[in-house]
Amino acid sequence: MSQNVRISSFTVSCIYVENIVDIQAHSLRILTELFSRYEHHRDSILEDLLLSIARLPTSKKSLRCYRLPSGESIQMFTALIMNLIHAPVSLGSITNLNIIDTTNELNLLNTYTTAQNLAFKFLTLFFRSCGTKQGEDDYRIVFENFLADLLVTANRPEWPASEILLTLLSRILMTNFSNHSLPINTRLQSLDYLGSVAAQLRKDTIDNDVLNSKENQDKLDQIIHKTLSSIEMDEDVIEVYKTDPLRYHRSLVIYLNELSLSDQTSHYAKMFHIGQWLRDINLTVERLTQTLTRRMKSGQTELVDDDVDESINNNNNSKPSISIEDEIEMKKNEKISILKLLSIPETARKQQRYTLDIEYDDICLLMRYLTSNRPFLKTFDVYLKQLAAIFQSEAGTNIRSKAMKCLCTVVEADPTVLARNDIKSCVKVGLTDKSISVREAAIDLIGRYIVQKQELILQYYDVLCERSIDTGVSVRKRVVKIFRDVCLTQPNFNRIPDICSRLLRRIHDEESIRKLVLETFQQLWFSPIRNQQDVRQRVQTIIDVLVDAQKQNYTWLENLVKEFLQTNDKQSIDDKKKVREQRKDVLKAIQDIINELVESILKIESANDQVSSNKMVATFIALYALGKAKPEHVLPHVSAIVEYLNIKCTSYNDNIIVQYVAKILEFTVPLMKSASASIIYSLEGSLTKLLLVSGQLVIHSSIACLSAVIRLSKNTQLVKDVFTRYHSIVVQCQQKILEKPNEEFKGSAQLARSIYILGVLCKYFDVEKNEFDDLEFSVDDLFQLFIFLVQRPESVVKLKSLVGLGFFLQRYGQYLIRDTVRQLYHTYLLDRRPSVAQLRCQVLINLEEYFRDCIRRMAEQDVDYLHTTSTINSSTTHIDDDNSNDANGPTGANLKDTTDVHSEMASSIAQCYLRIVLDTYLSEDETIRQCVRKVVTCILEQGLVHPVQFIPYLIAMTTDRDTTIQQSAEQNLQDLDKTNPGIIQTKVMHGFKMSYQLQKLLVIENNNKNNQQTNLQFDIIRGMTKVAVTPANNQQSPYCSVNHFLYSLIRSSRVYRRGLISQLLKMFDNDTTTTTSTTLEEQLFVADNLAYFPYQVQDEPLYLIEQIDLTVSVSGSTQLQQFRDLLKQYLDYTDDDEGIDINKLEDKFLNLSDTIIDELNQCLRTSKSTMLLLLLKSYLKDVYSLNDTKITEYDHTESSKITDRPIISRKINVKFEPKIVLDTIKPSNHIDNIQRRKQILKDFADFKRYLLAFDTDTDDTVQSISELLPTTSLTSKTKKKSSGTNKRRKVMIDSDDDSADGNFQP
Repeated sequence: MSQNVRISSFTVSCIYVENIVDIQAHSLRILTELFSRYEHHRDSILEDLLLSIARLPTSKKSLRCYRLPSGESIQMFTALIMNLIHAPVSLGSITNLNIIDTTNELNLLNTYTTAQNLAFKFLTLFFRSCGTKQGEDDYRIVFENFLADLLVTANRPEWPASEILLTLLSRILMTNFSNHSLPINTRLQSLDYLGSVAAQLRKDTIDNDVLNSKENQDKLDQIIHKTLSSIEMDEDVIEVYKTDPLRYHRSLVIYLNELSLSDQTSHYAKMFHIGQWLRDINLTVERLTQTLTRRMKSGQTELVDDDVDESINNNNNSKPSISIEDEIEMKKNEKISILKLLSIPETARKQQRYTLDIEYDDICLLMRYLTSNRPFLKTFDVYLKQLAAIFQSEAGTNIRSKAMKCLCTVVEADPTVLARNDIKSCVKVGLTDKSISVREAAIDLIGRYIVQKQELILQYYDVLCERSIDTGVSVRKRVVKIFRDVCLTQPNFNRIPDICSRLLRRIHDEESIRKLVLETFQQLWFSPIRNQQDVRQRVQTIIDVLVDAQKQNYTWLENLVKEFLQTNDKQSIDDKKKVREQRKDVLKAIQDIINELVESILKIESANDQVSSNKMVATFIALYALGKAKPEHVLPHVSAIVEYLNIKCTSYNDNIIVQYVAKILEFTVPLMKSASASIIYSLEGSLTKLLLVSGQLVIHSSIACLSAVIRLSKNTQLVKDVFTRYHSIVVQCQQKILEKPNEEFKGSAQLARSIYILGVLCKYFDVEKNEFDDLEFSVDDLFQLFIFLVQRPESVVKLKSLVGLGFFLQRYGQYLIRDTVRQLYHTYLLDRRPSVAQLRCQVLINLEEYFRDCIRRMAEQDVDYLHTTSTINSSTTHIDDDNSNDANGPTGANLKDTTDVHSEMASSIAQCYLRIVLDTYLSEDETIRQCVRKVVTCILEQGLVHPVQFIPYLIAMTTDRDTTIQQSAEQNLQDLDKTNPGIIQTKVMHGFKMSYQLQKLLVIENNNKNNQQTNLQFDIIRGMTKVAVTPANNQQSPYCSVNHFLYSLIRSSRVYRRGLISQLLKMFDNDTTTTTSTTLEEQLFVADNLAYFPYQVQDEPLYLIEQIDLTVSVSGSTQLQQFRDLLKQYLDYTDDDEGIDINKLEDKFLNLSDTIIDELNQCLRTSKSTMLLLLLKSYLKDVYSLNDTKITEYDHTESSKITDRPIISRKINVKFEPKIVLDTIKPSNHIDNIQRRKQILKDFADFKRYLLAFDTDTDDTVQSISELLPTTSLTSKTKKKSSGTNKRRKVMIDSDDDSADGNFQP
């Protein structure tokens, strides 16, 4: 026996010898023989195998040296284990195989059971070894490869043990991931492995119907004929065997007999198959017998369908129902036939070797047919239901996320699984899960399935749209990828325009999403085009998107093209080369789209309805946006476009069309250098005619286009005529007003129109130029005219004069720093009357347009400089070098000086108006706030002043209810944080206080909109707000902090976030010696923010609680003692830490004077801030499941690796509602003098109870915020904390706070 042990140990070590296949093969056979013959050595062989794995170097743990006939490879370890499982199945000492009796059957069944037990024992030991920390690195790699090998060898004829190993392994995995006592990593691994098994099972059953196809049946018949021919010479006998119910089993045995001639291990595989078949028949017979017994007792008809046998005789599906007795008898006969398979000879050709001419894939098809109805393949539903059940339980986030990823694996194997109702329910739950990772996995699951099927896209479209604005970046990114795939693979899908509109809304999202959106549109619209049909499809989509987005804005397409064409000087040479190639493709695509757009105009024009009108508008908008990127592409179509300048404007859309035609001509006309005089003359006539009959937008575009035409024609006389005409109209009106100053002026409409046109003319034509010297009026005359009319009482004249003045100041910005304009603008901006709101907005619009026009004018000067320089150079080539630099000609230095002058002027004007513009933001009028936002953004983009002045206002803007203001401010803050790291922290407290002031104004705005007295509760300024999208199953908190973006911006830095928390908690210090103490209302606002900040790691709430403890430990006892001193002084009552004698104090309180009561009330009101902090602490403990042990063990000086662990548990249905503080700020009802005195006494008792609870073991007394709410009991039965805790608290108070930073001073 000891010799056998030594042989087995030696051969185990030889299994892992590399590159010597013969040694490995012989070692495998020897071990299989030993395992088969010597039962007592089996445990030692398995132990040696497991230990040998631990001794293997890491490089050898993934080796796959055993090659399968299909060309695939598996581990030698896996091949050996499966051969060892096969080995015990035998007939024992029976040698006469022709005698069919119960001994053979019992031996086969018993040894098969032994093999099952060995398989279970091995898997249990193996998986347990993978779960231990000592064996984690040693076994896990091999186990994962082992599982992969089992999945590869499933349904292979020579590896029947893979099925039983997978079945047993799946049971172990299901038990493990359902066992909450196991480590989370073990449960996650079990779930992952089970998902792989389920996916493989689905692959094996996915084409089950195909097995019965005629093609496959023909292949099976050929296999049967070939195998039977190898052992039987008589054709008649062969024909009889071909109709045998067990013909497939017989063919498999013959095939394995053939293999065993060269490899003895195939004999054990054959015996394992036969033992398995016998066991299946016995189980079927037992089940039928039990059914027969039950039915005989109940007197029912004894019929059974043929599908009761799931593994044998599966080819007779058309057979009618038979009685159970007949079924049992049939199964017994099949058992005898199975035993007779043992006597099949290895070959009938004795003289020469006969080799089976059967493809390995064909024999695998036979094997799949045999196993198609076996119980193992039908366990897929069991595994899938186990995965689905996880989403209905209270499983952890990691478990749910892993389960969703396992479902993804299964769906990848068979997409039709997603059509099941239970899986639909799982996806629905996963899409609204509180965990981002689970939602992302659910979206990924949908994306893998629906992209290729339009009907399924429609089914899940609304869900995807909802998740496109998910709070998780990874979720939004995954949705964008799905939308991109839909657009690229289903270009005719009817929701493409809506998808594009939604993608465009994500273009200002996080950088990775923004990049993905841009790549999507580049592939979708601006990639090289193969045929004209693709061009038409693109144009139609662009028009549909523009029609869909008309209510938003028209500039998105223009901005999109700019993104593709812009260059970055910081890019490498290779990147710049790549960008240049991209620009070529984009410009070529733009040219094709423009050509098709012009053709579309002619097609759309033939229809005369509202839909066609909208499409016509969208077509011209697209033509403008794309043509602006490359005007040369529009130039060939100018003659067709010009015709639409003269259309009769009978609707709003007609005016928009004319407006955009003028805009297109504005950038196209400068390229028409060879245009005929008649065309130019016609253009001038059409544009000047539009001034007489068109609306405001068309007038502006027409004059802008006229300026481009005049640059080409040099027809300044026409401009002077237009100037003179409208100037004379305005002057005549002015004279009439001066003649009768006290009478109402009746020509307001004509005056307003004329003054507006005069202002636009000043914007595009410089009256100070030499060609306008013969005008009868000067620039100053025009300025005085605007100032005069701005002061008129007629609202329309006043407004249009202010608009015209804004255009005038865009050209002559020096007037903006004159006292006249400064006083005028300051007067309007400081006037908070609702009647002046429109004028205030117009002042802000004027300033914004001035700053934006600075860029345009500097660009114009660049063009003029280049044009003038080229003209001078061409006309002076014959002049000597000494004279070539004429003092009167423009030079690079002159151009730089001019640009610097404009930049300095804009900077001076920005500094002059910045403070009052920023102060104007704090307004209850949303339109005014939007105008301020635009001015701020414009100044920041040009860098005219230092950005630190904007930060408090930008922080306040992030809390605005208007999403446009919010998003713009968030983007500005992000940009500032990137370009000037740390700058936001310098003004963070100012911004926090300003956001509180804004929220007060928003409450006023809300009251004004409702025009009625609102609920008193809503008049209180709260620091939290409802989230924009609330999931249907309430898996996310319905509230978020008002300043959540500010905190999320700085939370990545531990020093900054701790500094913010420390500074916010300082606002709870009620220092009566200062005049800047924070009100209780503002403290509530701060507490709300602290409660709902988006904390991500445990350090954040723990640090906040630690700081609350420090604050309360200092201020709480002081406030309590102050009230006790007043009680002692006025009532001669000595209070202690025990209960309060209410009756005794009430009588004395009723006799106190009002002055003393006021003093007591004021003293007690200062304690409300401490109570608010205590309630906040209790709320945080409840929401984040923090017990006193965690709080006590927390040390803020530890490294971030220890403290910055992610928050796993967060309750979402707990609302921070400090009722005591709310009632103090806004009493729910009016109380009389007696009730007021009783309330003071009750508040004191509550405060005392809170404070005493602060110093007790809350694990024994207080578990949640609900237990801290006021009750009728006024006694405190508490237990003092241990001296160790008090000692630690004292140490923390005395320690220095490393997070305090001077940058956070308010």
